[in-house]
Amino acid sequence: MTEFLKEIFQEKFIVDNREPIATFGIPYVDGRFALLSPCFGPWQQLIVLSLVQSLIQILFACFIYKLIVQRRGTIESYLIGWGFVIPISLYIPYYLLDFLDIRNKAISLSSSCVMTSVFFRCLEAMYGTSPYVVELSIWNYCSYYGNVVRTYLTYCYRPL
Repeated sequence: MTEFLKEIFQEKFIVDNREPIATFGIPYVDGRFALLSPCFGPWQQLIVLSLVQSLIQILFACFIYKLIVQRRGTIESYLIGWGFVIPISLYIPYYLLDFLDIRNKAISLSSSCVMTSVFFRCLEAMYGTSPYVVELSIWNYCSYYGNVVRTYLTYCYRPL
């Protein structure tokens, strides 16, 4: 698995060496502009990185659901959240950047999604502000956690 990931992230995309399809100038604007063909490589790396981050978030979701959500309000849940989960979530993007040797600025910026998601959703778990539907089962919690984008329905559904 690691060889597969390292093979995908082998290209660094630091220098854009594509040949322009067309060049043009805009009146009253200095410089020449070029139209470049799309390159699939960075998009492939972004997709694979987001899938890896979703898997990491699901692993954290199982851990947080068992040790924080089900023990909410105890001192152990706060110690696990503030002492273990949040510090590790802050370190994960740096580890991913080193492990995959990512040098492109846009791709390295996208590595912070896992940190922000785990950090804030751990705070939700500790202080009970996550949507009600999410905490009904571990499956719901992992589905909610693995998704980077929050859905409208999780906030709308509240039982009476």
